Formats: sequence, structure tokens, C-alpha cells
Amino acid sequence: KGYIGALAAEGVVGGVSDDAFDPDSNITREQIAVILDRAFDLAAAAEKGTFADDAQISSWAYDGVYDVLTAGYMKGDTAGNFNPLANATRAEVATIIYRLHSAK
Repeated sequence: KGYIGALAAEGVVGGVSDDAFDPDSNITREQIAVILDRAFDLAAAAEKGTFADDAQISSWAYDGVYDVLTAGYMKGDTAGNFNPLANATRAEVATIIYRLHSAK
């Protein structure tokens, strides 16, 4: 609760409403992208629209998805899709953490 509250106060994470976080829900790839973009204040991506499933990225997550792509923290799959609405796997989260750690 303390960590979530601290991140919410900084505007890094949000909940499912103004007064609920729902910590037991799954997280989508686009939600992770937005959290990373906010947490690390990533530079705006110069190029966008490169994913085959670009139209499936939610408007509120669009910039975040391309910002983390440009930063090298997240990538698409071999078919050129970002899969924004897919839940992240444990392996994907481990890869993201590795990339973040390696970028230091």
C-alpha cells in the first residue's frame, strides 16, 4: 500500500477509479509502457506508427508505447506487433527489468 500510494502521488501509476487501485488485476503491455514512461520521464519518441497493430494501442498509451520502444525497454514481437492489450508474461517483465538494469 505504501509503495502504490507513493507512486500514485507522483503520478506514475493510477487506479481503476479515483479511489481504487485493484492490485490483483492483470497488467497489459501498454499499461507497463505508460508506467515506465512516467517513472523514468522518457524522451518523446521521434518516430511512431511502426507496429503492425498500431491501431490497437489505446490513445492514452500511444506516446508511452513509442517512448519505451525508443528507450529500448520494450519491443514488439517477431511479426511486428506490440500486442498492447495482452497481459504481460513473467518472462516479458523479467526482460524489461533486465533492460532497465543494463541501461544504467
